[in-house]
Amino acid sequence: LISFLFPKNYEMSSYYVNILVIALPFVVSTSVLFSQIKAQEHFKATFLIRLIGLITFVFCLLIFYLLNFNEISIVYSIVFSSITMFFAAFFYEKGIRTY
Repeated sequence: LISFLFPKNYEMSSYYVNILVIALPFVVSTSVLFSQIKAQEHFKATFLIRLIGLITFVFCLLIFYLLNFNEISIVYSIVFSSITMFFAAFFYEKGIRTY
């Protein structure tokens, strides 16, 4: 689809999009978990979980860059940080669940 819609120099971007699709269910689930956490008035927890995601992103970006992954390191870092935020939100929400 990307090669049909865009010029040839965008052909490699389909590889990056395929990797980013992995993170999509985790991003959606994290948004739902954030809503549930905020509904129980734990606003600081969502900030801290996002901060954990940012730290994970920077840490993964540094590691992948040092391992010479080049531009794909940003894509992998986004995936790992979104998965990390999902698990942090999941376990936090599981700990405060009252129903």
